[in-house]
Amino acid sequence: MHQRIQATFVATAITLLLLALPCAAQISLVQDGEARAAIVIANTPTDTARYAAEELAQHVERATGIALEIVAESEAPLELHTRVYIGDTETGQRNGIDTVRLPREAYIMRSVGNDLFIAGREGNGDPLSESNPNAGTLFGVYEFLEHFLGVRWLWPGELGTYAPKTDTVELWAVNDMRAPALAFRGLYLSRIQSVINGGTISQEDARLGFSPEGAAAYGKALKILLRRHRMGGVDIKPPSGHLFYGWWKRYGKEHPEWFALRKDGTRGHPDPNYNNTPMCVSNEALQDFVIAQWDGESVLLLGPVDRPGRCICDNCRAWDGPQPENPPWFATYVYGADPRSQELFGGATSDRYARFWKVMREKAAKRNPHAIVSASFIYENELPAPVLKINLGKNIYGEFVQWQDPHLRYFPMPDEAVEWLKAQWLGWRKTGIRLGYRPNYLHDGYVMPHFETKQEGGFFKFAYEHGMEGARFDSLTGQWAAQGPRLYPLVA
Repeated sequence: MHQRIQATFVATAITLLLLALPCAAQISLVQDGEARAAIVIANTPTDTARYAAEELAQHVERATGIALEIVAESEAPLELHTRVYIGDTETGQRNGIDTVRLPREAYIMRSVGNDLFIAGREGNGDPLSESNPNAGTLFGVYEFLEHFLGVRWLWPGELGTYAPKTDTVELWAVNDMRAPALAFRGLYLSRIQSVINGGTISQEDARLGFSPEGAAAYGKALKILLRRHRMGGVDIKPPSGHLFYGWWKRYGKEHPEWFALRKDGTRGHPDPNYNNTPMCVSNEALQDFVIAQWDGESVLLLGPVDRPGRCICDNCRAWDGPQPENPPWFATYVYGADPRSQELFGGATSDRYARFWKVMREKAAKRNPHAIVSASFIYENELPAPVLKINLGKNIYGEFVQWQDPHLRYFPMPDEAVEWLKAQWLGWRKTGIRLGYRPNYLHDGYVMPHFETKQEGGFFKFAYEHGMEGARFDSLTGQWAAQGPRLYPLVA
């Protein structure tokens, strides 16, 4: 006991002595309104490294009023206190900054003497593309700006950028290596995506006040904002979509037996041009046709149509699990006994589609043992977890979409509904399926007094802690004036 007290006293005395000594920060970019550093990039930098250096310089100037010079490595000024090396450089390599072995989108932030190195795995490609895996250098710069300068990006454009004013930017030794916690992160961009891709503005957006030039500027600002919040990984996200969209028009006349049996005894839909006709997934001829159409290499996409309601033939019904006798009041759409619910949903078909996806994976594996099946969207009739035991395994991927009963679509929702959603997530995870999160609740248009951020964040954290590979929200509609305080924590 006495030894512990003595050790504590000695450590405290040393700490007080060190605090009393005059000292200077190890790394100094700006001190008392004067530049103390230069930003250094390779003699032949990648586009990402160059852009990252420009982002660093721009935000430092915004905070301090001081424009740090960006120079090539061969011209790095030795007389300055600090050099901030951005990206893969020869100096970094000599000092043990090895970016080749870094994971995708990871970065090293390390001080060596008075110099600072921020570097990730290098490569070509658009720095703003969420499919560019060589973004570590850029993400490291954004981490530096957030952590050491207190920069915040609240919404797109200059007005949404906050950089606290200061006359000094200094820090002590740092040695950090990080990679994104999720494999993919993103938000669909609704109609503005076509403008970003070089298309023309829609008439609807034009009526909302966007000129073609304004829409293009907003689209670019939106891409910059999302990249600053480290959105990415889209290149490794399994694709998702509604495979059978439009099949009734293409194949309904020749193969009506492939399509869902209706209550009136007919199959398909009365309108020959209807696009969202459900399928008879237990039909083996349909299954074999899908496999025959598949190229054998890409992900086998099996997303259901974008509407509730499924086939009621005996074979499909035989694949279903038992329906609950007393369904929760907030899930009556899928389970409800009233005619409207029966017409729209007709019960949960999660066991049916889980079996369908497994059967299709087994068929696909005969052509390619490593085949990945994308169940796409786990929602509507398939939102409740399967009741019967089934092992789907890691070669099947699905995206959890809380889209069913109105009480289960939007936050805020009753607490018992949130707990029910969690139970469905865990039930699907129990099958061994790979899970992504792809909610639709940003379409609701909620503003105050509806405050849903706590529930939204709570479920996101729960999903992350229970196997979520990544998340991609649908959709960022861009109502920043009304919903900025709501959108910011989701984007950030």
